[in-house]
Amino acid sequence: MPIVGKVVFTITPVLIDGGAKVVIIPRAVEAILDSSGAFSVELPATDDPDLNPTNFTITVTEQFEGGGGRPPFQITLPEATTEPIDITQFAEGVPPDDGVTTWATSSALAAEATNRANGDSAILAQKGAANGIAPLGSDSKLSVLYLPDLTGAFVEVSQKGAAGGVATLDGTTKIPAGQIPNLSGTYVPNTQLGAASGVATLDSGSKLNSGQVPDLSATYQARSERGAASGYATLDSSILVPSAQIPQVPDKVPFFTVHDRLGAKAASFDDSAGMASSHILATNTIYLIRVPVRVAFNMTSIELFVTGAPSGMTNAQVQLYNATTQAAVSGTNAAATSALGSIGYASIGTLSTSLTPGEYWVAVFAIWTTTGPGLGGIAATNATALPGNMGRTTASQYRFATHSTTGITSFPASVTPVLTNARQIFAQIR
Repeated sequence: MPIVGKVVFTITPVLIDGGAKVVIIPRAVEAILDSSGAFSVELPATDDPDLNPTNFTITVTEQFEGGGGRPPFQITLPEATTEPIDITQFAEGVPPDDGVTTWATSSALAAEATNRANGDSAILAQKGAANGIAPLGSDSKLSVLYLPDLTGAFVEVSQKGAAGGVATLDGTTKIPAGQIPNLSGTYVPNTQLGAASGVATLDSGSKLNSGQVPDLSATYQARSERGAASGYATLDSSILVPSAQIPQVPDKVPFFTVHDRLGAKAASFDDSAGMASSHILATNTIYLIRVPVRVAFNMTSIELFVTGAPSGMTNAQVQLYNATTQAAVSGTNAAATSALGSIGYASIGTLSTSLTPGEYWVAVFAIWTTTGPGLGGIAATNATALPGNMGRTTASQYRFATHSTTGITSFPASVTPVLTNARQIFAQIR
């Protein structure tokens, strides 16, 4: 039947590891026997050169149920031991006269004998010496003289609550009010959060709570009203009101009013003055009629007034050009052979092109073999005598002109206005 109980190993001296800054106080290590009566325990080597004092002993006490344990005896555990030590291999029965049982090599025994022969003088010499042992005072405590520098890890008690020291904590683990500086210039008391004459709080989205925002309707206008009905106009990248937000109102242009017959947006002159002449178009010649556009709109057609029916006409077209750049306006070309084939207002094209305010040329040409179409306009004896061109000496100023190249069969990418055979023809844009 296995033995039941424990074996107690008592380390008596205070052990100091100077290199590791470790102090091992006297203690007892208990090893409880397992179900087979065995145990395993790790103990410090008694001749460890890193410990002070070295060559100490460990007292072994066997405590078994029902008695039977050996009297307490002392052992040494050499550092050179590499295999586990069997406690049963130590001296049995009554220990030697000096009360020490040694488990070590012969050289260790010889060294131990020498140390004992010299008495305790070597150990006493290590008290208070470098790499030696620290003595205890009369109060059985280490003197602060032998403690390492602890300023990096500890604070002196005298610094607690003192100027230049550290704050203390009260019974609720809080800093006492007397040790907290006046923070009124830096922080706001919680009692002022969201309170009258206090400070506003922020919601979970880091925004002011709506209940804390004053009524700004008399000072600011809501963004939702930008460009909206009954709201306010916006500005584009040129710091101008977009044309879509400008109302279409009657306007005045030089020498004539904007034509508004049946919804037309711009015209070469006001047709209320009447069509005083029929201008027969020369074949393969582009006629240019300046039409000022004062408001932005989406054009759908070009309109002319046919006063004389053509004969042998094989092709007729209209096109819009920019009168500033002389370049064709994309999406404004339309066939006009059918529309110019009979007398009356001729609405040409099914277009959808946005026009911005500016000066434009309405261009028209016809190709015929017998007689060209006659277009209504104001009579004039010659091109330079046209009332609309009087005083206008450069091509960029002409109101009525022709393209410099004749014999054309289609519209070019741009035109060059000249006065040759110019006619004061009526044209409007719807």
